[in-house]
Amino acid sequence: MLTALMLLAALAAPPPSAGPPPPPPPGPRPVGRPRAPAKPPPKLAGGGGIDPLAPARSGRVQCQNPDIAARRCGAISRFVFLPDGGIVAMAEVRLSASPMTVLRTETPVAVRDGQVCGDLRNTRISQLTIDGQPARPEEVSEVNAAMQQALQEDFGKQTCSRYVPEGDHMAVEISVNGEPRPETRRQMMWIDPDSGFSVGP
Repeated sequence: MLTALMLLAALAAPPPSAGPPPPPPPGPRPVGRPRAPAKPPPKLAGGGGIDPLAPARSGRVQCQNPDIAARRCGAISRFVFLPDGGIVAMAEVRLSASPMTVLRTETPVAVRDGQVCGDLRNTRISQLTIDGQPARPEEVSEVNAAMQQALQEDFGKQTCSRYVPEGDHMAVEISVNGEPRPETRRQMMWIDPDSGFSVGP
């Protein structure tokens, strides 16, 4: 997905370590490892091209900046498909490891030209926790103000995420009004929600 949330994660989280992600341990393939497609990716109804959210429609979630050995993600994104055709990206983003600060947000998105797009100004904070406890209202306000300040220059613009193959995983490439933002490129893989990955310690 991730539109607003991926950009927020890129701004807030430490950059990914150099080199490819650590290989999975020997033995059976981990549950979270992406499955090799047995057929071409599904297309959107009505001839709208490849559906980048096909895995999400089958119940999978996004793990961004995966650490396979620790079964940890820098952010986890889930997509909710509404009866009216709308899509909401629900992201859980680790902002800090000490204290463990996790931000949960919701962003309306849409699929356009094989990308997942939305407007950053529509991102809403649904929850902020610090060491597992709900943050105080003033702490939520502080994080919201920082997020607004960091992203405000892109308010009103279309922020789009394109998913591209990268080895055993995928990468998320973000553009704003068609302009690439290479500094926000992140690794990503689709995982099962019960695969044991989290944004926590």
